[in-house]
Amino acid sequence: MPKKMPNLPRLVRHAFLGALAVLMGALLAGCWDRTEIEDLTIILSAAFDKAEEGGVQVSLEVFVPKSGGGEDQASTGSGGEKGGDTTHFSASGSTVGEALYNLQNNVPRYIFWGHAEIYFISQDLAREGLLEHIDFLLRFQTPRLHAFVFLTEGKASDFLQFKTMLHENVAAMFKDLARSRRALGVSMLEAAQRLYGESKAAYAPLVAWSPNHLGGEVPSVVGMGVLSKDRYVGRLSEKETEGLMWLRGENKRLYVSYCDAPKECLSLRVRRNLVDTTPYWDGKKLTMRIRITANADVVQNNSRFDIMDMPQNEKAERELEKQIIETVQQAVRATQEKWQTDIFDFAEKVHRKYPKEWNAFMEKEWSRIYSKMVLETSVSLNIARPGSATSPMKKKVGED
Repeated sequence: MPKKMPNLPRLVRHAFLGALAVLMGALLAGCWDRTEIEDLTIILSAAFDKAEEGGVQVSLEVFVPKSGGGEDQASTGSGGEKGGDTTHFSASGSTVGEALYNLQNNVPRYIFWGHAEIYFISQDLAREGLLEHIDFLLRFQTPRLHAFVFLTEGKASDFLQFKTMLHENVAAMFKDLARSRRALGVSMLEAAQRLYGESKAAYAPLVAWSPNHLGGEVPSVVGMGVLSKDRYVGRLSEKETEGLMWLRGENKRLYVSYCDAPKECLSLRVRRNLVDTTPYWDGKKLTMRIRITANADVVQNNSRFDIMDMPQNEKAERELEKQIIETVQQAVRATQEKWQTDIFDFAEKVHRKYPKEWNAFMEKEWSRIYSKMVLETSVSLNIARPGSATSPMKKKVGED
């Protein structure tokens, strides 16, 4: 015969049975509110342009999963063959939110931002101000804040149409480009934090169409676009961008070369870059003292320097240090003279060291103070590794 249930108080037994019923109900319910992947419009990249009738035009690169019926099916999209193609949608509105509402009405599936990797923003739209458009990306729940931002010359939507051969889609191509040495990848979150920070300034890679050897045009990075108080004001050259990278503490993407003749160059790859920035305010003038400590490895040596000889090694280090100082100062001078815009976050360091002065007057007069700021830069470079070939090859074959 089955054993009888212990004689527990009725209230305890009822509570136990009720909790058991709730638990079983939760387990049996399953994913009742699920959204299948086939019901989503998966965004890979988005472009924001100034609309012809005013407002903003939003264009999307959308992933189209392949059907399971075989490889001979016709594809109306563009892009990769590894799991799907891409297609594009576009709509306009007075705001980004309205444009996406209009776009959602024309797209049968729910627009999903969870896989968006790239945001393109045209110069024309950026010149009029970005904060009202960034507000949507920061406020709405689904857009990815770690997606990379690119400013564009010309229409941003044109870059979504590029037929890439080496990548599955445009988003994958520009994601790799953002991580390359030529572009300094900036996420939407980082750009927003800089615009809302003490400096009220940010930067992002600027891309344009450049001719290639086949007679066509390909996207390429032409510098770093500068944003001052959310508006596009200009761009840094490639050399000035290198100075920005030094001050950001970049290392693996930095190379430095010294040439004492057209074909006699010493090239090094930076593998450690430590930056120490200290502001000094004397009551009338601001001085920014920057100390850079770097280690680098020789990747090519066609110069007269024999790195294995200590005196020549030290002389090469001094020449390279001078070049780094000039590169850094050139980048800072450009932002001081052209736009009076602090993209290096010096304002944050000043605020931290002189909070009373910052709150009293510095914050309101920061553009003027920054434009007259004195820069004192010192660099300590150590050539850590000479490479497998220790002496210059020209010396070994007797050309010197």
